[in-house]
Amino acid sequence: MRISSLRERWSSFGWKIHEVDGNDLDALSRLFDGLPDSPEKPHLVIAHTVKGKGISFMEHNAAWHHRVPTADEYAQAQAELAASLASFRASLASSASSAGGA
Repeated sequence: MRISSLRERWSSFGWKIHEVDGNDLDALSRLFDGLPDSPEKPHLVIAHTVKGKGISFMEHNAAWHHRVPTADEYAQAQAELAASLASFRASLASSASSAGGA
């Protein structure tokens, strides 16, 4: 199903649609933090993602829908994801300290 079809379908039922880069944790965090807490209209988030994002040898590679990584590939994937997570946490901490000082 095309994304435009999802948008049109859910909009027709009265949902408020939000589209975001689903691989951008900062963008997701900003989106969720900014959603109003109102009962008038439900919200639907369409997160555009890249399969395998964040793991160099898996990104954009459809084979990983069915392939099991070797022990070395698994270790490499864990290391790459740990580095991404550390970067995200640092970004959150920086944002929190900036907001606290404002």
